[in-house]
Amino acid sequence: MGRDEDRTGTGEKSVVPPLAHGGNLNAAAECYGRPIEEWLDLSTGINPIAYPIPHLPDRLWTRLPERQSEERLLGCARRYYAAPKEADIVAAPGTQALIQIIPRLRPVSRVCVLGPTYGEHAHCWRGAGHDVEERAYADGWPDQADVVVVVNPNNPDGHMFDQEPLLARAAELSARGVVDY
Repeated sequence: MGRDEDRTGTGEKSVVPPLAHGGNLNAAAECYGRPIEEWLDLSTGINPIAYPIPHLPDRLWTRLPERQSEERLLGCARRYYAAPKEADIVAAPGTQALIQIIPRLRPVSRVCVLGPTYGEHAHCWRGAGHDVEERAYADGWPDQADVVVVVNPNNPDGHMFDQEPLLARAAELSARGVVDY
């Protein structure tokens, strides 16, 4: 569903303007009067010191993953994250794809995004027609949300929620039919 389509059932279209991101080095250089050569841009997609990638066989770049490979990947992820056997997990080409899809998988809801965090979470929930509250995680959990978005570890500050309180809160919300974790 496009970002200007009806998600509310009222016939009204919800238009959410694009979210401005970093990575526009020319605009930053112009704004601050400093030549591009003097900047160290830490945006992950354009960092001049890229993450080292080992040599990979050409076939890995020219074929889609086989089902067995995906199953092995999901098995490794399930073990690493200690996901229960009955929990559904999914592989994606990156977190951004999931951030954009998840808000469109449920009816319009009251959503609380704990942060400060990566701006795309609130942006994508709003774009899907949800009522979004952004709340500092230091202010505690919301009382009236249908969905609570918790990024753990958080981006960009690396804040880590302790697992036990997070799972306890998820179980409490799940009992109300609020969250699936």
